Amino acid sequence: MLRFLLLMVLPVWVCIYTVQFGRWVGSKRNVPGAVAAYAIAGLSFCGSGWILWRLTH
Repeated sequence: MLRFLLLMVLPVWVCIYTVQFGRWVGSKRNVPGAVAAYAIAGLSFCGSGWILWRLTH
């Protein structure tokens, strides 16, 4: 479990960065772009979690 958590550090930072980008895009009144950034952040985080979980367990 510790190995999984350590491996998830990078995907967490990528997710945070992508969500911050989505917030910036949303501040420019580009709602579809913000939603797309949030979707990419969520899907990439879940995908990374799934793959790393399968590799470590």
